[in-house]
Amino acid sequence: MLLLARDDKSGLESKVVWIRDSRTRGDNIPLSRTVIDKTVKGGLAILTNDPQSDERFSSSKSISDYRIKSVLCVPLEAQQRILGAIY
Repeated sequence: MLLLARDDKSGLESKVVWIRDSRTRGDNIPLSRTVIDKTVKGGLAILTNDPQSDERFSSSKSISDYRIKSVLCVPLEAQQRILGAIY
């Protein structure tokens, strides 16, 4: 999923979504706002192959609710400004 900053700077919106599972709709993709916030605010990529036991996400309800098995979230940055993230 490609998330880009809104023009009014009110947050991020999804621009490109690739779904492997045809039963999942584009507006119902499991993602963790905690992961996205940590990536965008910290400007650092996050990679974990076991988010269920990763202490950074212990408060993330979506990680446990959707039983997310791995996470990769990378900030998109240009000229020292975060433009969005690839999740």
